[in-house]
Amino acid sequence: MGVPFEVKPTPINISSVKKERQEMIRSWYEQNKPDLLSKMDDKTATIEDWSVEEVQSLEDWKSDVEFRASYCKFTGEKSMKFSKPVSDEIWASNELELSTLEEAWDFFVERRQVP
Repeated sequence: MGVPFEVKPTPINISSVKKERQEMIRSWYEQNKPDLLSKMDDKTATIEDWSVEEVQSLEDWKSDVEFRASYCKFTGEKSMKFSKPVSDEIWASNELELSTLEEAWDFFVERRQVP
């Protein structure tokens, strides 16, 4: 991203922030891959019930530039304090460092702890 940042402190209402992010991705699947969403929701489904194509298509949201930009922007702005504003072009960029966003999110939601 090329923009210095620090991970924001975890707010007391973190569960509602996590839920909002989960709902964003669920909504994308609901609109674009409803069969896949119902399979993900099926608690009785096993790995044998999934085709290779279905597993690979779990990443298809990353190809939807408009959704990906809004999802990554939400993730970044909720979990990271940037030293300067991040432009919409960066959020939509194919060069966006998703792993950096995910790692910051993990610390923000306390899925990871600083040693």
